[in-house]
Parts: sequence; C-alpha cells; structure tokens
Amino acid sequence: MLSREQIRGHLADLGVRQGDTVMVHSSLSSLGFVVGGAHTCIQALLDSVGQSGTLVVPAFSPAVLESEAGEATSDDANPGAAVFDPATTPTSLGAIPEAFRTWAGVVRSAHPHVSVCAKGVNAAEIVAPHGLAWGQGAGSPFERLHEMDARLLLLGVGFNRATLLHYAEFRVPHGRR
Repeated sequence: MLSREQIRGHLADLGVRQGDTVMVHSSLSSLGFVVGGAHTCIQALLDSVGQSGTLVVPAFSPAVLESEAGEATSDDANPGAAVFDPATTPTSLGAIPEAFRTWAGVVRSAHPHVSVCAKGVNAAEIVAPHGLAWGQGAGSPFERLHEMDARLLLLGVGFNRATLLHYAEFRVPHGRR
C-alpha cells in the first residue's frame, strides 16, 4: 500500500526535485494499491516538482482522426472516431494521465493525436504551439522539453512507453519522420 508521502519519498530517491520539469509516463496498476489512486500519484508528483517546477504528461488520443485540411474530425467510415477538443477529449493512456488531464490548472496542447498536458511555471510555453506535421518533432512540446533539459520519469512502465524518445528519432539523420 502506497501513500502520498511514500510516493514523494520514492520520487526524491529517483532525483525528482523542486523546480524540475518532468515528463511522466505511468501505470497506476503497476504500482500496486495506492491510497487515493491516481489523484494521490498526481499530488505527490506536483509536490515533488513544487511551485517552481512543471509536470508534463502525455495525453494521446488515437481514436481521433484528422482531416486532410489538418483539422480534427470524425470519419463517417469510422463512427467510433471522435472530434478532438483539448478540453474534453479523453486520453487512452491510463488512469494517471486521464486524471491529470482534468486536474485544475492543467493545460493541454492542441495536437489531435499526440497532445501533452502540463501544469506549472513552464506549462503554457511547453504546450503551445503544437503543429500537426510531425507532432513529436521540430516545434513540438517534445522539442521544448528537450531544450528545457526536462527529466523523463517512467513510473511503473518501461522504456517502450517513453514517447519523448520519438523526438530523438526525429533528430537523427534518416530517422523516423
């Protein structure tokens, strides 16, 4: 059983400090029983980066389709697809990202597939703009996180969930585009 204080202690052991900008990929179920669930995890993360830091969480929404004009749209051939609205479109990345998306003061980037949510001193700068061309490349929140020397925290997940690595792929010659 994990409490907010225990999670903060583990985050401190991992080197998360006041003033850090941290992108977190997470799996609540991997942590075992957390008293208060996703909200406790988020509060411990916010406590750890403090008022001078920024917490960033991916909020991808792969069920949303994009029109050729670059606008988020639903597809008549795919009635399950939704129109993207940064304020209301849920993320499918788990309990912690979904709870963070709706947390007071959180802002979300406008990319219909690979948006990120952020809260803290650098939140507005991180999330906007977020162009449609390659949502994890140049001009994206992922590039700004790199420029800010942000930390990457994998909380109960492996490196195969570290979407920040897609920015590295973008930077290498002949890398993923």
